[in-house]
Amino acid sequence: MSSALKSEGVSSQNSKSTAHDHAEDNGVASLKRKNFVKACELVSQKAYLNYAERFQLLYMPVCMDRDSCIHASTKPGKITEIPLKVTRLLNIEMEASNWCGALEVCIMSITPIQYLSDVVLKEIVEIMLNAHEDLSSGYTISQVLDKCELVLALNFSTHCPCLNTNIRKVYTNFLTSPMDSKDKTSSNRTQFGSEEGIVNFCLNRLEYEISADSSDGGLLDKTAETPEELRQTIKGLFYQKKQFEIFEMLDRTERINRLMAVLHSIVELIQFDLAIWQSILNSDHKKQLRGNKMLMAYILGQNNCLVTENCSRILKIFSYFIHLDYPEEHIKTMTLWLNAVMEVFFMDQPNANINYPSIGRSSIAVINEFYDIISDLPPKSIIKILERIKPAHIRHQISHHHSNNLLSSDEKETLRILIDFVKNTKWKDLPTNENLQQSTKKFKSY
Repeated sequence: MSSALKSEGVSSQNSKSTAHDHAEDNGVASLKRKNFVKACELVSQKAYLNYAERFQLLYMPVCMDRDSCIHASTKPGKITEIPLKVTRLLNIEMEASNWCGALEVCIMSITPIQYLSDVVLKEIVEIMLNAHEDLSSGYTISQVLDKCELVLALNFSTHCPCLNTNIRKVYTNFLTSPMDSKDKTSSNRTQFGSEEGIVNFCLNRLEYEISADSSDGGLLDKTAETPEELRQTIKGLFYQKKQFEIFEMLDRTERINRLMAVLHSIVELIQFDLAIWQSILNSDHKKQLRGNKMLMAYILGQNNCLVTENCSRILKIFSYFIHLDYPEEHIKTMTLWLNAVMEVFFMDQPNANINYPSIGRSSIAVINEFYDIISDLPPKSIIKILERIKPAHIRHQISHHHSNNLLSSDEKETLRILIDFVKNTKWKDLPTNENLQQSTKKFKSY
């Protein structure tokens, strides 16, 4: 009897010990889950607030901090556009094709209380697009372009696209208002959307220039299009200078370089705007954003269509630059534009500040469009493109989509796709080089 009681007591103690161990295990597991969730939140928060990495910034715009923003702390009306007399002086220099003289005036005109008008900013872009070599000026075209980029960067960094109504209006007009039609020249820019603004024109024209339809040389015959009575005359030389010293007379490589120089300068303005916009969204001043739009939203022309023409153009140009081995500097510039596109779609979705990086409906639409573009390319090109995509979470999403499509999988976790690939020797099912579908679209290398 005592032996049975003793055995029952031991059994009871073992049960209690086992229950205690289970409780301890559950407690440890619960704590691990909580710690993991907390760690994920901290990583997400750190990535969300890392503006330099998110927006690919070399340095932070001064207006990120409202307390440091001169436009917020200065009395209204104290910070203004350059005076009309300065604009007239610039016009005189421009008429004389004295590009560097005009740019020097711009540099001296940009101060903490004075900024360039949208008209002047557009004139600087016109220099970048149309300037031809002039040995008598003492400057090379490379020096002129560098100075143009310097002027734009100086104006963008001194007067960032913050909440100042006048400055935002200047930059919006600069990017989206019609360009000069150049109707007194032989330019064909109106065929490429110049009436919808500088960025629209550059993207439209660039898409054409990388296509097989683009001509390698100048697009006009200067002699044939000069009236016969003006040929070999002094008057004819002036006529040709006015008519043909334009973008269309540059060779194809130089046309691409000029377009990319403009896009490289403008993307810095876009990056500043996104960073400032995000910082305001995370501050007590977010109500002031009502009635405003991000500059990139104007460029994309967002409406009921999630993936607009300009959005699609940026995706295509980025992809084909990598596929066709365009210069690294051009690929880097288009990577910045791609990153800006994806950040706009992320910031525009509801509750974007709750879970970073969350993928909303609009982002999924862009990812699907992007994959449709690259899926028509050779496998090596697809891999090269996937390696260069920014931001990283979009690279992961498209790479995952590509893996599922290539391996006919519906797994949601990348690791499981890999395990299934090895376990079921799926490499045997991959198409051979002979069976790979090649792109039917024709594009030209650099």
